[in-house]
Amino acid sequence: MAGNHGRRLEKVEQGLTPLQAVLLWLDEAHQSPSLMTYVRSLLGKPPSAFPLVFLPRQVEQSVREAMKGRKREEVEHRVFQAKRDVAYLFYLHQTMNVRVAEKEEVLAYRAQRLHENLMELLRQEMVSDQMASIRRRVYDEPYPLEPETAAAVEAAQQHAVETWDSLAEVGVIEDWTADALVEQGAWRLPLGAYSYRSEDPDADESDDAWTPLTRPSRAELRELLGSDAEVEEFLTQREYSYGVAGIRDAEFEALAAKVERAVQDLVASGKVREGSVVTLETVPHLFLREAPLVEGAWLDRTVVELAEWGALLREKGFRVVISFDDHPLAWDRILPAERRHGDLTQVEREQVTALREEARRRVARAPGERRTIEGQEYVSFPAYSSWRGRKAKGNLRAQVRRGIDLASWNTWVAGQEKWGHARLAGVPVTALQCWAERAAVEHCRDEVQAAERLAQREQMLADLDRWILMAFDDGDGGDVADGFWGRVLPLDHLPFREKVLAWRVETLALYGDLYERQASAQAVGERYFGGREMLFPDLAEGLRTLVELVELCATEYNRVCAARLEWRRRTLRGRDHEGRGGAHAPARAGSERIDLERVRQASGPRVAAAAAYVVDQAKAETLRLCDENEAAASIMEKHLA
Repeated sequence: MAGNHGRRLEKVEQGLTPLQAVLLWLDEAHQSPSLMTYVRSLLGKPPSAFPLVFLPRQVEQSVREAMKGRKREEVEHRVFQAKRDVAYLFYLHQTMNVRVAEKEEVLAYRAQRLHENLMELLRQEMVSDQMASIRRRVYDEPYPLEPETAAAVEAAQQHAVETWDSLAEVGVIEDWTADALVEQGAWRLPLGAYSYRSEDPDADESDDAWTPLTRPSRAELRELLGSDAEVEEFLTQREYSYGVAGIRDAEFEALAAKVERAVQDLVASGKVREGSVVTLETVPHLFLREAPLVEGAWLDRTVVELAEWGALLREKGFRVVISFDDHPLAWDRILPAERRHGDLTQVEREQVTALREEARRRVARAPGERRTIEGQEYVSFPAYSSWRGRKAKGNLRAQVRRGIDLASWNTWVAGQEKWGHARLAGVPVTALQCWAERAAVEHCRDEVQAAERLAQREQMLADLDRWILMAFDDGDGGDVADGFWGRVLPLDHLPFREKVLAWRVETLALYGDLYERQASAQAVGERYFGGREMLFPDLAEGLRTLVELVELCATEYNRVCAARLEWRRRTLRGRDHEGRGGAHAPARAGSERIDLERVRQASGPRVAAAAAYVVDQAKAETLRLCDENEAAASIMEKHLA
């Protein structure tokens, strides 16, 4: 008797358990590509073919076979328990599949829209880059000027001066010094290395931060500088600030100071002529605003007229702001005093022509000696600066700066090069150019033709600007706080940057929804089905495809959009646009990137809640099948709150 009882217990253990029965059914059911296909395959078949009929029968038969000879109450209890367990597993499978299937179309539509929107954003950015490239080429187009201004520009180019201040500001002597050190065997650091110095101190070369320059790795920096300590000195801006490996700042500055003193000694000796310029703030022309003083005392009459004209414009209430045209010979914009913010409409030419004529008459009546130099009329700067009647107020003598007469310097350099390289303090020096020397001029016959050609040029630039994402200024001549992608493109109603960030938020939300369904199905499968795939093939494959699509979109967004936004933010040293926490916040302070791993980690509670809901719903369905409606309602009640 004892032997028979043992064999029966072994038979129960080896019998078809509810899980085994369901898994066998899963293998058969998942031969159908979809839940709908499987349901249709049951149409017209007898009830015995339906899983909720044959699965309970299978486990009942297995239990009864295994428990022959046991008490009836015990057998019936085990049969009921097995039938309830198999029904529960079946409902668990069905509930999870239905939950994923009911949102499948919506999720697919959202993913498709997300992909299409990203492609459109990238296309718009590509168009913007192309338009910006065309706009830069406009720089090389001759700028229309009437004869009077064109002659003043030509004279200013001929008498150009590089002031001592500008020599330092533009880094001319630093460039000569660096070139000399490289000539002696030193190495220049790649310009892209400087991108490390403006970043998060925790960032490293694994961060694919976007930069317009070739960026070396930390290992390459170490090889150039010699050690980790020297790399750290460079990154913290304590040493190697001039970008020459192996040459510390003090050594570099000492050599640069020798070169600067040698240049000053050359001017003091008379071998190179000293020059001077005066800054006339009211001149509405960027290049002519820094006016050369020929022989240190003579100021171009046209420049004086422009200074008086600019002062009259301001006196009458007009606003004079910097031009959005990149050409160095561009006129400033003249705007009406009463206007809406951002309105770039300039005043009509006729409104300011009368003031230009008045400026000419005032200068003609001004006291002081006149002189013609190389065909151009000049007025005495001392006399003009002392004239009480001038409209361009202020202490003009305080605006005079001295430096090197470029023509004289270049003559000296050319003379030295006959015997080899021109050198000062052992450092090769080169000829210098006026910053607007290569700026081409379109010589117009009169002011009318110049105004017409200028209007055409401005219209062309305005048409290009409509498709350029960068907002160059705020409409009043000032920089936009964050102009990168700040423009509203034609046919849009939002700034491009807002559209990009809205796309980011939608991506994070969609990925969270997809991951929640995928992870909850996996969690339930591992917990109740031995790790078996719970979803029908089409649902499982469709969900994987959507997840991969969103991951690819996020990767492309990080590579292009986020990297450029972060680079621009670092450039402007602006603040993070969101400043809020949670799963949808940037990965680190100031980051615009999509961190999907962070989303997955933050989705843990959602995944657990979704799995718990499916489990409870399957329990409730099983209880209702067993006519335990109150217990079923009690289980689902907490999900209705």
